[in-house]
Order: sequence, then C-alpha cells, then structure tokens
Amino acid sequence: MHFALLRITKLGWEQACHHAALEILGYRFNRAPMLKLAARYPLSDWVGGVAAADYRFAEEQGQWCLQGVRPANHPRMRLRQYAVWAAAMPDWPKQLLESADQLPLLPTATATAKMRRQYRLGALRTGWARRISTETVGGTRLDNLVCDGWLPLLTACTGRNLGGLWQHWFPGDLPPSLTRALRELGVFAGRNHPACHGTVQGLLGHMLVQEMHNAHGPAESPRLRGLTSFAADQ
Repeated sequence: MHFALLRITKLGWEQACHHAALEILGYRFNRAPMLKLAARYPLSDWVGGVAAADYRFAEEQGQWCLQGVRPANHPRMRLRQYAVWAAAMPDWPKQLLESADQLPLLPTATATAKMRRQYRLGALRTGWARRISTETVGGTRLDNLVCDGWLPLLTACTGRNLGGLWQHWFPGDLPPSLTRALRELGVFAGRNHPACHGTVQGLLGHMLVQEMHNAHGPAESPRLRGLTSFAADQ
C-alpha cells in the first residue's frame, strides 16, 4: 500500500495501474525493462498498437533475462498480451477503480474456505478477468495482478480496507516449495483449508526476516525453523 500510494501520487491513477501491470507481467527477473517501457510508452500508446509490442521488446534487447523462461512467459509474449489487453479495454484502470465499491470487506481471521464460499470469490475472479483484463490475462498471473497490483492500488486510492480480500485470495505464481511446506504442516489441507495468498506471503516474510538474523539473533521456534528449512531446501 505504501509503494502503491507513492506510485499513484507520482504518476496518477491511470499510469500507476499501467506501470504496475507491466511490472507484474515481467515477473521477477524482467521487472526493470518492463518498467522502462511503461515509463517510455504510457497506456495511450498501447491502445491499438499490438504490432508495436515486438519493437518495444527489441528496444530493451540485452536487458531481458530469458534463461529458463517458459515460452508462455517470454517477455515478448507478455508484451503482446498487454498490447491486446490495452487495445480491447483502453480504460481498464477506470473500470478497475469503478469496481472498488462492489468489493467485499472480509475479516482476515475467518477461515478462507468459508470466505470464498460466502462471498463467491471464484465468481469475482472470473468477473474481474472479463471486465478488467478482457480475459487476456488469466490463471495464476491474474492472481498476481490482483494481489500485487490491483488490491494495493485500490486500497491506497479509495481508503477501503481490502486486506481481507488480499488475505483470502488465490496464491498466484509462487515457488511451489512454499505451498508444499504449508501443506506438510497442515496449514493448507484440501477444500476446507485451501491455499491462500496472505498465508504464503506470511511465510515469505518470515523467511526474509530469518535471513537477516545472524547466529546471535532472536531465537526461532523449532516448528518455524523446520518449516523455513524445508521451504528453502525445496
């Protein structure tokens, strides 16, 4: 939320959404060149410019990290995907903002399975994919757009506390070892205890904190030490 607010303050709503979307479509290793292109070409430049995606990819030649990237996640493909999205829904940031009033404010402490059933989060996910990204982005990458981009931006802009929705949302693209570790501990277990974004982010945060601790830092519980070790080893 802090960085989302800074982005909105600096760029305005439309361009903040545009920058966030391209950054997330770049995945971890191609965020920097994606953000350069977002800054160089505002959203209006992408509308109707599907063919230009290849030229924009070429502009950052040598800056892309392509090793081990699956064909579907190749940055050229993601740029083409975003160009199709922008052409089909030129005002998608406006549509996103207008959807904020209909989003449920969920308690974080209630079970995820109950929240998903009660508030039909699966249907919300499908509707958002259709209304905002015109179904050009789907699956786990859509979930990353929701949790890493849309919900923080909407919360920062509107002041509505969407943290519960963020907590119970679907995990998105994450290292399989994290969800596997939480299943080993029984935190995630079948339909009654499904994987959710907030809990996985909690484990990531814990692991980052532990990396900063030296041998004389605060003691870690055996349960968490085993969990961290398991996830790291995977």
